[in-house]
Amino acid sequence: MGLELNGLEEFKAAFERLRDRGPEVIGTAVRAHMEQEVLPATQERVPVMLGRLKATGRVEPGSVPHEYVVWYGDSATNNDALVDYAAAVHEREARHEPPTGTGYVKEPLEESVPKLADRAARALEDLAKP
Repeated sequence: MGLELNGLEEFKAAFERLRDRGPEVIGTAVRAHMEQEVLPATQERVPVMLGRLKATGRVEPGSVPHEYVVWYGDSATNNDALVDYAAAVHEREARHEPPTGTGYVKEPLEESVPKLADRAARALEDLAKP
C-alpha cells in the first residue's frame, strides 16, 4: 500500500475526501468485514443443540454511527429476572464438541482484527487517491 500525491491541491482534495467521507467508508468496511469474515466464523463456533441459537446470528448496526456488531439471541431484555441465553452460552464454561464452544463471537472477532485493519486501510487509501 502506498499513496502518492503530487502537489498541495491533490493533498488538500485527498484530505477533504478523507475528512468528509472517511467515517462512512470505514463503516462500510466494518460492516462488510463483520458479514463476510466474523459472522461466518461465529456460525462455525456457536454451540448447537437444536440450532435455535445459531439461527439468530446476524450483523446489526451498533449504538454509534458506522458501527456494526455480530448479535446472537432474541431475548434482549431490561428485566434482570430473565437470562439472555446467547450471553449465557457465550460465557458459560461447558463442554462442547470442537470447533463449537464458549467465546463463539469474541474469539473470531479478535482473530480477525488484522484483516479488518487491512480492509479499512485499503478503503481509506482508495478514497484518498486522486
